[in-house]
Amino acid sequence: MIKIPDDVQLWFSSDEHYGHENIIKYCNRPFQNVKEMNDTLVQFHNARVNNGDHVVHCGDFAFHQDPIPYIQQLKGVHYFVRGNHDPYKKCQILHDQIIDIRYHGQHIVACHFSMQSWHEQHKGSWHVFGHSHGKLDGIGMSLDVGVDAHNLAPISFSEVSKIMEDKK
Repeated sequence: MIKIPDDVQLWFSSDEHYGHENIIKYCNRPFQNVKEMNDTLVQFHNARVNNGDHVVHCGDFAFHQDPIPYIQQLKGVHYFVRGNHDPYKKCQILHDQIIDIRYHGQHIVACHFSMQSWHEQHKGSWHVFGHSHGKLDGIGMSLDVGVDAHNLAPISFSEVSKIMEDKK
């Protein structure tokens, strides 16, 4: 269980696919090339996230590449869930497939893939995921937090909270 301090802001993101030229076509992203996409994703991230904020990335951060050069450009303290395009198996910044988070008393299960059920679901826990690039509605109290579902930028805990409240 990762306990995020209540005095910081928490953000979620997924499927940035830094360095992945073909994701522009696959997801109909509005870029001419991968450099423009990478630069814009960094700009959009840094416009929302501050240095002391915490960010949970739900997989597919950098497409088959070293993630460090991209991480170094981003504001925040980062947690990474392994996605299916995250090959850096021995990278110590990566968590396995699922991480449990506690923030402001809310239990959150973060995974790259959408799940139909998750730990403490019957007790009000949330599930945040990626992988589907905005093409899969969450079941119950779950939400796709990928950049393709949220204007190519991270989504805040408070924004997720509002969405979850509307789902009740």
